[in-house]
Amino acid sequence: MDAFRKQLDMLMGSDRDGAPVTDGPAHFTDPEVCKPYLCGICPYSLFANTKLGGECEKVHDPHLKMEYEAARESGRDFGYETDLLRILERYVTDCDHKIAQCQRRLEEDNAQTIDKSIDQTAEITTKIEETMVKAEKLGEEGKVQESMALMTEVENLRKQKEAIQANAVLAAAPSLAAGGRGVPRGNNQQKLRVCDVCAAYLSITDTDRRLADHFAGRTHLGYRQIRDKYNELKTRWHGIAHLTPGASARPVQSPVSHLPLCPRRSR
Repeated sequence: MDAFRKQLDMLMGSDRDGAPVTDGPAHFTDPEVCKPYLCGICPYSLFANTKLGGECEKVHDPHLKMEYEAARESGRDFGYETDLLRILERYVTDCDHKIAQCQRRLEEDNAQTIDKSIDQTAEITTKIEETMVKAEKLGEEGKVQESMALMTEVENLRKQKEAIQANAVLAAAPSLAAGGRGVPRGNNQQKLRVCDVCAAYLSITDTDRRLADHFAGRTHLGYRQIRDKYNELKTRWHGIAHLTPGASARPVQSPVSHLPLCPRRSR
């Protein structure tokens, strides 16, 4: 019950029932107020109850948000959006880094699959040719049944060869060479593709229901909102996407490892 009440407080404010708030912050500039929330998005609240983050310790008050928006409309700039852009840039950069890293991994694995398929195909081709020579010789000797048995074996070898070649073509398809997290090793890799929003793996055999569950999931929706807000701020503050010298050269951190304006509550 307490956890449910806290979630309502975070979404609607502690005075959602009309009771006056006497122990909360008096102004949106107070340090206990979540500044990203004032700007329209708090990453911690997006990923609450997931492995990506915990609860935000800062105050989410819709009335203070309205006061902030009114102050911004009057022309005052408190620098909160600039700070939020830095935070969101870390999220986006980290996610894109994981996508690129795991795409390379899957491409390498697919290359190994193709090389193995080439070797197997060559071996089967040699075996087919040798078996056909034996079958023809048996036919010339009048051993029809033995010859027919070898021709049946040849047909089975051809089907096996076609299956291997089909898997090689699937592994080589550029649209399927993607990456993410939690990738299983094995023949199913060529059936995977990556979500270019949240870096999760999706299977090309997933049903519409499973795909809908993914796209409606908290992690995917959270990264979608982060990317949308990041692009909005980046467009608005054109020319200062990388706000500090050398920012792009810093090591990429976990997306929830460092949010100075919005600390999380440990769970």
